[in-house]
This record gives sequence, C-alpha cells and structure tokens, in this order.
Amino acid sequence: KKTIKLQDIAAGAVSAFLRPNKYEFEIKNALVHILEDLGSEEQLIMMTSAPSGAPAGHANMFYQNRRIDYGDQVMIMIEVNGPGGYYGEIARTWVLGEPSKELLEVWDLAKNAQHLIAGMTKPGVSPGKLLDEYNKFLKSNGYPEEGRLFAHGQGYDLVERLGFRPEETMILKENMFITIHPLVFNDKAYAFCCDNYLITKDGADLMHKTPQEIIVID
Repeated sequence: KKTIKLQDIAAGAVSAFLRPNKYEFEIKNALVHILEDLGSEEQLIMMTSAPSGAPAGHANMFYQNRRIDYGDQVMIMIEVNGPGGYYGEIARTWVLGEPSKELLEVWDLAKNAQHLIAGMTKPGVSPGKLLDEYNKFLKSNGYPEEGRLFAHGQGYDLVERLGFRPEETMILKENMFITIHPLVFNDKAYAFCCDNYLITKDGADLMHKTPQEIIVID
C-alpha cells in the first residue's frame, strides 16, 4: 500500500513539470527525485513522447532523449519499488493540448479490457482462462491476440508469478498482488492502461487512485 501511494503521488506530480521544450530525460529525472525522496529504492521509468497522430509507447531510460513539444502525447510507466522494496507499477498518457480521437479510442479499449479482466479475477480462477477472455476481447475489436505477459504478480521483483499465460499452473488466490496492463495500439496511437490489484475473496480490488483517463495539460 505504501508503494502504491508513492506511485500515485508521483503520477499526480507529472502535470506540474511536464512542459513543452523539456527533454524526456528531464521528466524522468524529476520523477526519480520525487520517488527517492518518498523512499523508493529502485526505479524503472519507461517513457516515450510523440506528436499527435503518432504512437507514444515504451522506451527504456537510455532512449529518453527527445524534446517534448506542444501537442505531444507522453506515455509514462512508473515501475518502481517503495519503502522496503515491494514493487508496483502504474502507467498513464499525458497530452500537452488536445488528445486525438485515435488516442481516446485506444485508451477506452485498454481501460475496458483491464476492467473486464479484473472483474473475472477471483480466487480459484486459472490465469490461462483470463488470457483467453482477453484475446476474445481483442479479436472482437479488430486487434491481434496478445503475445506479451499482459498481467502478472509483483513483489520483491518487477515480475513474479503468477503469470497470465497458458503454461501457468498456479491459480489465483486471495491476497495475491497483481498488475493488469492491457496494451492497445495502432499506427496513430498507443494506450497502456496499467494498475495494481489486490485479490480478495470477492474479486480484485483496484489499488491505484490515479484517475484512469488521458491526462490533459493545457
């Protein structure tokens, strides 16, 4: 819970310093400063900016050297641990200006996919079954089936079991801590809706409080 709170604080601060003419690495540096002050020990911050009408996806920190301009969309994934070393992750897209129709459309699909899977994530369910349901959702909306690890456990490492994969033999149990991060993109927009959930006896509870929306900076 401390890790999730720390990530929500950092995500909430982005709108205060994301501005035109700044470089991506400057945004990353500001985030690292906030996170370490709050007790984070290790940080993986993936980010890409792109003009409206082009996809802004994942890029590691050593690629973050583009200058951000007005009208850009900026995807930021904050995958860091908190005090004590426990990991979580959150991702949102910020837009300096007006978000494109294509970005809003893929974001709604990614968010709806996350909610669909979270609604079926309950103790006793097989992760492979949830992957099948996710792929049905993608195909019904005209997108190819998932080839990534779109949901998984987290703990003292970025990625832990269980994995939402066909070969996973573990089943979901109460008190498991997981992340669900559907990805929907095309040649004009990129949406990565990433949040952490805690599995209870009644289902999966969303832990992050950052609004699940495209964040607009005027």
